Amino acid sequence: LLIQAGFAQVYQRTGFRIATIGFRGYRTLLLPILTITLGATAYLADIAGLAARESRSSDYYLYALSKGLSRAAVTFRHVIPAVLRTLRERLGGYLAYVFSGLFIIERLFAIPGITQLVFEYAFEYVSAGRFVRVYQPQVVALGLILLFAVYVLCYCGLRVLLALVRLLALAV
Repeated sequence: LLIQAGFAQVYQRTGFRIATIGFRGYRTLLLPILTITLGATAYLADIAGLAARESRSSDYYLYALSKGLSRAAVTFRHVIPAVLRTLRERLGGYLAYVFSGLFIIERLFAIPGITQLVFEYAFEYVSAGRFVRVYQPQVVALGLILLFAVYVLCYCGLRVLLALVRLLALAV
């Protein structure tokens, strides 16, 4: 909401519309993307910073430095793999954080998505050309299955990306 208020202040003072609310094109996606990613990025940065600090105070880091290796070499060989291991362990919680906020973000910014499918269309049914308010559990189940499928795809994609970064770090 602070981002949204900041954009409103920019619009009031300059007349320049950075983003809009509602689903009307690419400019409407800026605020929801910022809202989701800023919090999630802060979470990951905090976890990575703590892991790097812990790795730098470990015995193997100090031993490698005492053997004459440069800080960059020790960082690439020891600190980055330790940070990536920690991020890989926390990946499930990170994705759960992002997807749990997705429902709220879609409703808050009026974006038609999985929330609209699950919560609005689950109670509508067309019968003889008119809408009837009937609960449809199959729509809710389909929405949750689709959400879980996206969750699994993102989780697997990020695991592959972290493995590639780790391989590149070990190759240096």
